[in-house]
Amino acid sequence: MTTKHRSRTTAAAALSAALVALTLFATDPAWALTVTPPPPCVIELKSPLTTWGKADCGTATPSPVAATVTSSARDADALPEGITLVKWTASLPDATASAWQAVVVADTVPPTIGLPPPFHIAATGATTSPPAAFGSTEFVAPTGHTSVTCDSPGQLKIGITRITCTTKDASDNSAATTWAAVVTDVTPPTITVPATKAEVAATAALSPHADLTFVKPAVADLVTETPTLSYFSPTSHLPLGDSTITWIATDEAGNHATAQQTIALVDTTAPTMTAATRVRVPPNSLVGSPQVFDAIDPSPALSSQYTGTDQNPTVTWTATDKHKNASVLIQSATRPATEPRFTMTLLHTLQGPVNPDLVGDLDLVSDKYLIYTGPISRSDIHGRGILVFNPNTGARIALPENTEWTDATRVTPIRKDATDHQFAAHCDCDTSGNGVHIFNAAMPTATHTLAPPQLSDGRTVHFGAMASSGNLLFVQAYTAEPTSASTQRWIGRVLAYDTETWKLKYEIENPTPAYGDQFGKLLWVGQGTTHSKEALYVWSRQSALTPDAFSPEIQVFNTADGQFIRTTTNPQIATPFNRDPLESLDMVGHANGVFVSTRTYDNEVIINYKKDGTTGLIYKPSCCTWFFGNGFESDGSLLYASAWTPMRERILLVFDAETNTLVRTYTTRMNVGSGLWGTFTEVEYLGNNKVATIEATYGSSTDRVRIFQLNPTTPAPAAASAQASADTITLVKPLLLYAEPVDNKSIRLVYDTALSPHAISALDYEMNAGYRITAVNATEDSVLITYASATPKPTNPPAVYEVG
Repeated sequence: MTTKHRSRTTAAAALSAALVALTLFATDPAWALTVTPPPPCVIELKSPLTTWGKADCGTATPSPVAATVTSSARDADALPEGITLVKWTASLPDATASAWQAVVVADTVPPTIGLPPPFHIAATGATTSPPAAFGSTEFVAPTGHTSVTCDSPGQLKIGITRITCTTKDASDNSAATTWAAVVTDVTPPTITVPATKAEVAATAALSPHADLTFVKPAVADLVTETPTLSYFSPTSHLPLGDSTITWIATDEAGNHATAQQTIALVDTTAPTMTAATRVRVPPNSLVGSPQVFDAIDPSPALSSQYTGTDQNPTVTWTATDKHKNASVLIQSATRPATEPRFTMTLLHTLQGPVNPDLVGDLDLVSDKYLIYTGPISRSDIHGRGILVFNPNTGARIALPENTEWTDATRVTPIRKDATDHQFAAHCDCDTSGNGVHIFNAAMPTATHTLAPPQLSDGRTVHFGAMASSGNLLFVQAYTAEPTSASTQRWIGRVLAYDTETWKLKYEIENPTPAYGDQFGKLLWVGQGTTHSKEALYVWSRQSALTPDAFSPEIQVFNTADGQFIRTTTNPQIATPFNRDPLESLDMVGHANGVFVSTRTYDNEVIINYKKDGTTGLIYKPSCCTWFFGNGFESDGSLLYASAWTPMRERILLVFDAETNTLVRTYTTRMNVGSGLWGTFTEVEYLGNNKVATIEATYGSSTDRVRIFQLNPTTPAPAAASAQASADTITLVKPLLLYAEPVDNKSIRLVYDTALSPHAISALDYEMNAGYRITAVNATEDSVLITYASATPKPTNPPAVYEVG
């Protein structure tokens, strides 16, 4: 850009002085003739000089206009630089008049300046030194015989830098223009990749990029202090071994550079181990292992070394993956001494006919009356009735002739208070219907009868399970709905009857109904939540699409009004098949919820449904071959469950209702004999450490109802800790999960842990009469027993008992 300045100071000053000195005059004394000259005239100095004839300075004006006007300058006269006075004369025949005009010839045109085009310079850093030519007057081309000056540029920053060049001529006319230099960052960064191969710790067999930590290469740039650095890989995951990645460095100007690097993904992480807090052991060896996990090797090698004594062994576990990374876990263990047994003293054997191989029920109505419900006639093994006993003496309470309650299927004590002797008895009396009868144990006849409601479609309503809160009696009412010509499903609801008026107070339906849900098959009144003193626990199925495709659940209702509180679904049972519970067998309450005995395809367990909505599981202990069934009872804080051992002992297991741990084992110390086996099929807690039992001896002809005193004098073993410390093992015997026939000469027993083959022999097992063991082979967690039979083609496989 050029700026020009024209200088007129000298010419204007000279013209003013001349005009002041001018005197106008006329030859006619009368001054009748006048002449007015043109205004002063300024002419640009040229070479050659401008002539008057070419100067456009105007013409004088006479008055009168008829006068003739002439100038003193001739057309060919050259006008010199400076001031020239031109005389204008007006003439008439009888007069003349004159006037002067100033003509100024001066240099008023500014000089010109020519600059080279802008410099385009590649940046050499945050600032760049200018080239020598930028700002040098040698490269400037001025005109008008003048000199030129330019600003000093200094160091150039990224972008455009402008300087100003100025020129002046002899007449003080000046011109200025700007000169630009453009500095651009055109140089990409540099990437310095290490010469050696970089090793990166892998996180998996195929490691995602987000999980990897790379050592970044060095990056430098002339201008940008910290260029951005990224990398590219054609795959989202990198395998073990060598891979090539491309690093990309980009500066603020967008220049980028790339460099390839070979990296090696290596497995540097040792396996992790989670200590087993309960290690299953055969009699003569320590077998079990921690859980091992490795991100890359799916099967790390696990080895162990045992030191210390047999009673207090120490095991050092070493887990090594296929890349030789290893971790070590050291555990100490204490092998428990033989578990002490508590004894049961027989107090009474109750009188009365009890059928063999059939299970009855016992219910304590009050401290004076114990009710037996079950088979009472040997001539009719399917007939069920009620017998009344004194729980303190064991004596049967005789009733008048023909007043025994027959066809009773279940009994529920009302228990309004400690002196209440009432109970409800459910009776399927005939095909036309069934009812619930209210009795007083001291009286032979019913005081009230509750009849099932009638349905408009004529279907029969059946009464089922019962439970009492004292002021309310809850009764299941269910109907059969056919699914085909030969099968039917049961749909239930619960009726609440006032125990004062025996009128229906309200009904409860399944809040999550399912076809064939059997809602109310099991009922119990207990404490439901921390905010509700009484709640009704109701058993039902979750679904019943096929005979095996269902799982029970427990629903809780407020006993005061029947309002729904919550649904507690079942926990998954830890068995070889991880089955949900198939069927629930019995329900009893405790201070913090209810226990439900249930079965799966391959096990029987007890589920503890607590009032806070949580659940716990009690599995068959390792001591026992047969477990629970219907024979269990609770005193509020403890659960009493029946079982029997491979030594054919009838035992009573006592569990803590809060922790689900086994706290005591009672035994009658009565062996049932070779070829016989037995258990308590029913247990009723009578208070004061007394229990009433139904004692079944299978293979014999006698079942008994007995009352035992539980002796607390034998020191109880310490309750098992729910979790051992991280470096301590609790040793227990292997748990037999299930037995399965392989063919007509072998059976496989599957345990919950690995076994030591050298610790298993034929001495550890027995079979029932007619069979003998020919071989025993232990492999991992199973034992294959081969047997022979006295019968060439036996119909059923033999029963196998653990005795070792």
